Amino acid sequence: MEWNQTHRAGRGATNDPNDMRRNAIRPYVSYLRDMNHALEKIVSFSKDLSFFQFQKGGVNRDAILFNFQIIGEAVKHVPRHVQSKNKHIPWNQMAALRNDIVHEYFDPDDMIIWEIIQHNIPKNIQDLQFLIQQTTQ
Repeated sequence: MEWNQTHRAGRGATNDPNDMRRNAIRPYVSYLRDMNHALEKIVSFSKDLSFFQFQKGGVNRDAILFNFQIIGEAVKHVPRHVQSKNKHIPWNQMAALRNDIVHEYFDPDDMIIWEIIQHNIPKNIQDLQFLIQQTTQ
């Protein structure tokens, strides 16, 4: 498969096994799970890092930034009514961080990223797990 084959217009699927478009829209709880999984990966990738090691770059920093992008994309699929009922989850900030990472060409403020990892992610994981549990009952 060539790169240009991955940029097809539309969201509908065809019977072509090489068609990379999605078959159906996923339920929003699956995006909550994606967010939670990405947060857990960030914790794992940052577990043994110091700020200096993180700032120096490398595969762990790239993986952390990639997972923040996943979170920011997934937020866009969580309905507004769910977000407004769960204002303690920083939905807008998650999306904004994704935009910062993507549009700053992978050069976001490392101190801000590190502070989020150290101080916000554990609570975000708890909040999302609770919301997922409520949603699936």
